[in-house]
Amino acid sequence: AMVRPGDTIGLNGGTTTTEVAREVALLPDLTDPETPVTIVTNAVNIASELTVRQCVRVVVTGGAARARSYELTGPLSSLILPQISIGTLFLGVEGVNGHGLYASHEGEAAVNAALVRAARRVVVVADHTKLGEAAFALICRTSEIDELITDEAAEPEAVEALRAAGRTVVVIAHRSALLALADEVVTVSSAPLDDGGPDDGGPDSPSADHVPSTAREHTEVRP
Repeated sequence: AMVRPGDTIGLNGGTTTTEVAREVALLPDLTDPETPVTIVTNAVNIASELTVRQCVRVVVTGGAARARSYELTGPLSSLILPQISIGTLFLGVEGVNGHGLYASHEGEAAVNAALVRAARRVVVVADHTKLGEAAFALICRTSEIDELITDEAAEPEAVEALRAAGRTVVVIAHRSALLALADEVVTVSSAPLDDGGPDDGGPDSPSADHVPSTAREHTEVRP
């Protein structure tokens, strides 16, 4: 699992990150209120939905809420984010390419950038329509992220452009599986999408039984 009890994760606003938040709240190991997952977010809808969960601790960045995205923006976030450390940030974006990550609103981009700076690991979650695209406001450079998770409809050229920038690209077998990131993740190797093969059969290699049949030709399971 990418998220475990006791972890501190970050989530910005958006439909994909909202579903990630819901999956985190349903983690089967998340049963002890004394070992909660701490979620740092600027999205008031995510905070509202998770506050009632006994095993989730919610930290909100502060700011003024935007009606369209439910995200808090403005300078108040600068009071808290430089003072905390986030283990993994799951970042939703409006566009991502070999140069950078983008949001459509400059206020959201500024808070998202502050979340990136506070995180030790940045995982971008974006469906295939966001790859190779740019939006109005730059969040950060592609070199500042660790991993990108997308769906199998992603254009190979867009995936390879991100790999060429030195990023790990993870492809989920189906777009709907983007919404289950708290569970096991199907990972594409560093080879091009259509050049994958079976694992090497070594003692640490995952069994094909653990990989969805639709993805076995070019994927491996990440623990």
